[in-house]
Amino acid sequence: PLVIGLHCHTGTAQGLLTYTDLLQKAKEKNFIGVFPNSLRFAIGTTWNAGGSFETLTRQTDDVGFISALIDTMIKNYDVDTTRIYATGHSNGSMMSYHLAAELSHRFAAIGCVAAPMLYTYCDPEFPVPIIHFHGLSDTTCPYQGMEKDYVVVPHVDTVLAVWREANDCSSIPDTILNE
Repeated sequence: PLVIGLHCHTGTAQGLLTYTDLLQKAKEKNFIGVFPNSLRFAIGTTWNAGGSFETLTRQTDDVGFISALIDTMIKNYDVDTTRIYATGHSNGSMMSYHLAAELSHRFAAIGCVAAPMLYTYCDPEFPVPIIHFHGLSDTTCPYQGMEKDYVVVPHVDTVLAVWREANDCSSIPDTILNE
């Protein structure tokens, strides 16, 4: 399996590895982990996760970059192409959603932490299972959504409803509240 780990806005791959321990987990569970860095802009390092990030990143083709990265990993390593995953924190989570929407044929599932997809249009070619973790007290990227400065973040429930429809799910999502 291949897991692509995506860092947060103003973060780095090294920072993601420090607070997630994904590299150690890759060794323990025998999967290939790849942890790219996004480009640096005036606002800091950030992924073009769609939505308002299109302008902020001058329309950088991060979806194309990740697709090429997957191609390179497949060419150079024994990647199980039916088990490719994306995970990310904050802006990396937004980017994971963007990848699932644009490259659904490549991803087995995504795992998202602390940020939803930035746009509500989603028409993936194939269903993509999603697990989403989000704190209800998050003030950086509130669960209820926000509109601040240059970023519009939709309510997490709105995004998950879009994906339920795109994935043809008839049931409501499993929600686990952990105080």
